[in-house]
Amino acid sequence: MGGSGSLVPYELHWFDPTHEGVQIDGYRLTEMNLPISTVKTPAGISFKRADGNDIGEFYRHGRGISVAIVSACQLLIVEDDYTTKLLKLVKINLASLQRTALSEDAVEHYRSDTTASPDIFVNARAFAVSRGCEQALLAVELTSAGAATPAQAEAAGNRYPTLWYTVNLATGKVAQSFPSTKRSPDWH
Repeated sequence: MGGSGSLVPYELHWFDPTHEGVQIDGYRLTEMNLPISTVKTPAGISFKRADGNDIGEFYRHGRGISVAIVSACQLLIVEDDYTTKLLKLVKINLASLQRTALSEDAVEHYRSDTTASPDIFVNARAFAVSRGCEQALLAVELTSAGAATPAQAEAAGNRYPTLWYTVNLATGKVAQSFPSTKRSPDWH
């Protein structure tokens, strides 16, 4: 089930924090380098709230990161490219900094729905948040099937289509799945 009634969901707009920082809806996010000797992942992001309260480093990420803020819901969604072929989605409550993993259950559902083996790389991407701030709309898609030829890649793409799911923002669990489609389903 989607958000509240027929209200249009909040579409996510993604930003890449830099060392200079990015200002989004009054919030400032800055990427920072961390000493390699102290952490496995030598990059993180620091955060300054709209009220000027500086939180400092609050998230360590993998190879790359993009963020989307939904101010009306007081949440930040992090797309963390933690390896070359895998990413994870994390919701962070901007008031409490509590985290919820958003992509794990959707990827598990996708593997069950398509019978994709563990050696097939699939990733979830977030597109929208319901107006009631209870759910996110995710697409789970094939990232890599180890295809050696264009024909094998096309066959893998047909075998493992993009599937859409809504995920509960509080629990990270799938609330609803949608049939395969090339675009976002009509979801509110």
